[in-house]
Amino acid sequence: MADVLERIGKVELPPISPIVGAENPKYYRNKMEYTFSSRRFLLPSELHDPNVSSEKNVAGFHAKGLFDKVVDIDTCWLQGEPTNSLRKAVRDYGLKNGLSFYDIKAHQGFLRNLMLRICTTGEVMANLVIGYEDEDTTRKLADHLLQQFPELTTLLYTVNGKWNDSINDLSPKVLHGKGHVIEKLEDFSFKIGPKSFFQTNTRQGERLYQVTREFAELTGRETVYDLYCGTGSIGIFVSRQAARIVGVEVIAEAIGDARENATLNGIGHASFYDGDVVDVCGDGFFETHGKPDVIITDPPRAGMHERLVNKILGDCGADRRLRQL
Repeated sequence: MADVLERIGKVELPPISPIVGAENPKYYRNKMEYTFSSRRFLLPSELHDPNVSSEKNVAGFHAKGLFDKVVDIDTCWLQGEPTNSLRKAVRDYGLKNGLSFYDIKAHQGFLRNLMLRICTTGEVMANLVIGYEDEDTTRKLADHLLQQFPELTTLLYTVNGKWNDSINDLSPKVLHGKGHVIEKLEDFSFKIGPKSFFQTNTRQGERLYQVTREFAELTGRETVYDLYCGTGSIGIFVSRQAARIVGVEVIAEAIGDARENATLNGIGHASFYDGDVVDVCGDGFFETHGKPDVIITDPPRAGMHERLVNKILGDCGADRRLRQL
């Protein structure tokens, strides 16, 4: 990346810090999402075999470059157990009991997705995404899973009748447990719901936040803005070294989680606001909450809007020491 920016982009860069690698290349993800499908991806060796059909109910991942075919996997090396056991249990139950697997082309089928969160605290969440409401079938499947997996602390289901797999605009329903899990970074606790954003590699996320805190060089007197704050994890993580934390995030539910997380950790000097960061961070907002001494920003892949960048550099950076991390 440095080579691309300097050699091709002709951008003058400051010294680049070394990459902090993850210790464990396997079983590191706390969140996985599997897909159920009636169309199995065929290997090259199977394509012309008359005894092999792609019309088979499977559970796994979408094949690369194909929206309608799913690879039926045996072992996922990205997340620890009970991830494989849970996925196979839902798949096998569906096969045994004649449940329909989702056909993305026909836009029909009962079993669609299975989202799993497995935390370092030992808490396990499963969110079963189904194509249509069927209370009796869902309850029977839930009872089967709870009997087989007593370690499931939260079990939910979400009805998704849309063409796409996003559940951000849907409402998961709790079948068992409290509807969320608790994860920890150092001694901070974080509530994570079925739609919450959280660093998917817990241990690497913890290290990332530690580096961020080191770079911030906080003395306890600073006002820190956490932009695109999600559930408030970064701001909360650095809060003990700051005078004030101000978080902004477009997803209102995430802000609700951020406020709960602040309360959960006994942090009274953090405040969180929902809305588009570009629109929220105006003159009135800075006047009310104070101009930032430190800005920590974790924008989406599209990056920060140009108006926000100019606002930060112009209004905040003109007469104050500003550190962008």
